Amino acid sequence: MTVLITGGKGFIGSTIARQLVEQGERPLCLDIRGTPGRLADIIERVELMDGGIPGVDELRRLLENRRVDQLVHSVFFMSAPGSAEEVHQEVEIMVKQTVDLFEAARLAGVRRVIFPSSIHYYGPQWLHGEVSLGEEHPGLAMDIYGVAKKLGEVTAHFYNMRVPGMRIISLRVPAVYGIGGRYGARGVNVAAYNCARGDAAQLPFAADDHVCLGDVQDVARAMITLLQAPSPAHEVYNVGGHTRSYGELAALVQRFLPDAQITFDETTGRTDLPYRIDSSRIRAEFGFEHRPLEAGYRALIDHTRAQAGLPPL
Repeated sequence: MTVLITGGKGFIGSTIARQLVEQGERPLCLDIRGTPGRLADIIERVELMDGGIPGVDELRRLLENRRVDQLVHSVFFMSAPGSAEEVHQEVEIMVKQTVDLFEAARLAGVRRVIFPSSIHYYGPQWLHGEVSLGEEHPGLAMDIYGVAKKLGEVTAHFYNMRVPGMRIISLRVPAVYGIGGRYGARGVNVAAYNCARGDAAQLPFAADDHVCLGDVQDVARAMITLLQAPSPAHEVYNVGGHTRSYGELAALVQRFLPDAQITFDETTGRTDLPYRIDSSRIRAEFGFEHRPLEAGYRALIDHTRAQAGLPPL
């Protein structure tokens, strides 16, 4: 069995690779840059391939030659606010490359594909009201990223319906924090990372704005669980996470680091993401649980301090 991870050096991809190595696997990691990066300490236990997502035919040959039968697609790209130049790149990566990957997997006979969708699928929480969003709630995404994720899920569904033996599983991922990133999704690493080093931090949203966040270790574990599950009952799962305000995240950091200087950007307006996510499906079927937020932030702070030559808490 060979597992291919696209974006294998990324925040989530490298964590997946590390967890597979711990299971005794030697994953194949495809990444646009050939330097070891986050995989440096386990580089002898993975196979790193330099390059982005090739076209369908080249990718099919790669999958066939390496006898890949499981694939995790962990490539993400979101255009920067105000950047017209990056819009085309976002559509190219988030739409075309994803569909090319599905088609190459079909042609090569790959049996299981993990597609990391996103809670962006649902669109802003205010469009739904203060309800907990399950997998059957409608996707009301209003940005390219969220619409691309929805299109990826719809495309995956049609491959699942029409290709016997092939199963693409979509996991709707929350904002991801944890070891391996300075910023994290939606800035959820900023306070812990900066303040652990003795620096001030400004969170990119208002103190009363909310976010659903999950530790990168748990998100990777959810993906591997669905990668390896013999017969998942569903093709879409919410990963879920912890719902907190940015003010609560700052207070949590200050519990560990009482002198931490943390401010907020109060000019951003209401959030464009959902934050009430129902993850009962993955919990009921696989017993999946998130680690306590306090434990995840403590680990991130201690790891950051160690990197800066500072003692642990």
